Amino acid sequence: MDCGESSCDGAGTCVPGVHIWSKAFGPMGSVSGPLAVAADSSGGIFLGGAATGQLVFPPQSAVGVGTTNGFVAKLDAEGEATWVRELGGTGVASIEAVEVDNKGDVVVCGSLTGTADLGQGAVTAAGSQDLFIARYDGATGSASIVEHYGAGGQTQGCLGIAITSSNDIVFAGKFTGTLDIGTHNVTSNGGPRLAVGKLNEQGVGQWLVGTGGADPTTQTVTGLAVNASDDVWVGGFFNITIDLGGGPLSAGGGGSYDIFLAKLSGVDGSHLFSSSYGNTTSESFSADLACVGDGVVVAGRFGNTLDLGDGAMTANGLSDGFIAMFDGVGQLQWKSEIDASNQVQPNDLSIDANGNTLVIGDYVGQVVVGNAMFTHLSASNSRDVVLFKLSPAGTTLWSRSAGDLSPNQFGRGVASLPDRKVAGVGRFDGQLSFGQQLDGSANDVFLTVLGP
Repeated sequence: MDCGESSCDGAGTCVPGVHIWSKAFGPMGSVSGPLAVAADSSGGIFLGGAATGQLVFPPQSAVGVGTTNGFVAKLDAEGEATWVRELGGTGVASIEAVEVDNKGDVVVCGSLTGTADLGQGAVTAAGSQDLFIARYDGATGSASIVEHYGAGGQTQGCLGIAITSSNDIVFAGKFTGTLDIGTHNVTSNGGPRLAVGKLNEQGVGQWLVGTGGADPTTQTVTGLAVNASDDVWVGGFFNITIDLGGGPLSAGGGGSYDIFLAKLSGVDGSHLFSSSYGNTTSESFSADLACVGDGVVVAGRFGNTLDLGDGAMTANGLSDGFIAMFDGVGQLQWKSEIDASNQVQPNDLSIDANGNTLVIGDYVGQVVVGNAMFTHLSASNSRDVVLFKLSPAGTTLWSRSAGDLSPNQFGRGVASLPDRKVAGVGRFDGQLSFGQQLDGSANDVFLTVLGP
C-alpha cells in the first residue's frame, strides 16, 4: 500500500519501500556512459548521462540522432518530462554528475571531446578531452553557466560535483599536464592526477588543489560532498601512492587498489584529514559518499578483508559491499557489511531528510541485505539491481531487488525526494520490475520511485 505521509522509517503500519511508479526510457537508443539522478525541493527529478541513438522522454522530443550525446532531463513528480536538453554536436559531451542547488537549478559536470553545444552555443575542447561544468535553470533548462577547462594534448574530465550552502560549486576531476580554472592552476607531477576545486555561484574559480603520487599510480574519485560546515569530503581509490595534502598514503602493494578518504577546507582546499583503507592481497574500491552533519557516509566494495578502523571485515565471495559512517574527524561510527556469494557493487548513495542512507547497486549470485536474501535470476556472470535503506545508525530498514535473465541490470543512481520517497535509476535489458514490469532493449534507462 502507499505509505502517504506516514512514517516508514522502521515504524508505523505501512509497507516500507512500496512501489509507486516506474518508467523506462528508450526505445531506439542506449545509455553509453554514467547515469546520475538528483531531486529538487518540489519533487522534480533530474537525470543526466550520455546516450547513443535516441532516448525518448515523453512528452518531450527524443535525445540523440545516432551519435553519442550528453543529456539532462527534468521530470515531474509523475515521471513526465518537463524539459530535455541535449548536449550535442560533432563531438561528445558526457555527463558524470548531477546536483541541484538551493534555488532549484541543476548543475552538471563531465567531459567534452571535440565540439558540442553545452547550452550557450558550440564550444570546442582545447585539449584531447576537457573538463566542463554547466548550470541550467531548473524551470526552463536554459544555461546560465558553461565553463570548460583544457589544454592542448591533455586529458581532463570532471568526476563529481557538490553544492555549498551559498550555491558555490565544488568539483573533483582527473587531469594530465596542467589544469587551469582562471587564476588557479595545478600541474601533474607525472601521469594522470586528481584535482578538487571550487567555483563561486557565477562560475569564477575560488581555489584548486591537486594530488601527488609516485608513477605509475592510478587515482580515481568516486564520491564528493560538502558537509554542514561547507567543508569538502572526497573519496575514491588508488594504487601505489596518493597525497591529498597530508603526506603520501600508500596502497597495500601487489598492484592492488585501496580506498582513500579525505576532508578539505571549504575556504581554501587545505588538508584537514586523509586516510587509506585496504589490504595487501586484494582490491578495495569506494563507490560514493554523502554527508551527515560534519561527518560522511561511504559506500564501496572489497575483496578478502577490509579494516575501516574497528577490526577487519571478511568477504564471503569475490567481493562484499560495505556502508560506513565516519564523524567529522574521520573516526568510524558504524559500518554495515553486504554479504555476497559472488560479488556486489554499491554504486550510489544519498541521505534523506531524516538522516537515513539510501543505496543502489547491483550484484551477481546471491546477496544478503539485512534479513533479506536475493538471488540473481541468471546463471551467467551478469547482474541484478539492489536498492535498500539504512537507518541513521546503519540498521537495514528495507531492501528491494529487480532483474531477469538478461545480462545487463545495473543500479546507477539514487536520490531522496522531498516527501522521503526514493528515486532509483539505472540501465537494463529485457525485463525489470520493482512492482511494475518494464520492457527494455539494449541499455535502456529505468527510473523507479518507491515509498519511504
